[in-house]
Amino acid sequence: GPAGPGWARLVTYLDGTPLVNVGERSPQLLEGIGRALARLDLALRGFEHPGAHRDLIWDLERTEGFAAALEHVEGGPRRALVARHLDQLRDRVLPRLAPLERSVIHNDANDHNLLIASDAGGRPTLAGLIDFGDILHTVTVAELAVACAYLMLDRDEPVSDAARVVAGYHAVRPLSPAEQALLFDLVVARLCASVLIAAGRLQTEPDNEYLQISVQPVWRLLERLSALDRERAGQRLEEA
Repeated sequence: GPAGPGWARLVTYLDGTPLVNVGERSPQLLEGIGRALARLDLALRGFEHPGAHRDLIWDLERTEGFAAALEHVEGGPRRALVARHLDQLRDRVLPRLAPLERSVIHNDANDHNLLIASDAGGRPTLAGLIDFGDILHTVTVAELAVACAYLMLDRDEPVSDAARVVAGYHAVRPLSPAEQALLFDLVVARLCASVLIAAGRLQTEPDNEYLQISVQPVWRLLERLSALDRERAGQRLEEA
């Protein structure tokens, strides 16, 4: 090209509609997503590659380090809300991650990367998973926490939807008691990371309206979950 040589990426094509464009999310579909992610994590168990051990901004274990971005969060109540969660993450979550199972995970099962098709009976089913750009070696349960965080966005019953995903995952790769106890906190950690990363990027890209629009569903969910009884919400996922 005029600017010199460049890179192009050639990938195979997976047919399906991104979940974000699918209206119906049946319990069977949500459980199927959970089972598929668990199968992926089992398939990757023991897989090693030096490229997976990297400093990635979307690593749940480094969420607490985003505290410097708090000053960029607009609105005192929202800033205080995230600060409170970061304190909890530092004091009661991060110290308990060390003994958890670790492996290479996809790390980004959001509703744009989950492809949906129809089965023989016309019911929506998971057809594929795309975009391994955030693949990372970290705590394995982060796979489920990240998926739940995105699958809860703008849902009428977000915790119930997450519980379906958890039930499907647990049926294939049983969660340890320690993973169960930390799952809800890790979901909240992912939401905090999302709003803090967006706030930081907005400082360098002030004209990027997409950053503000895309983060609003995350803020709505984070505020909604913060109003819940944390112990009861966490217990709901453990029961699943």
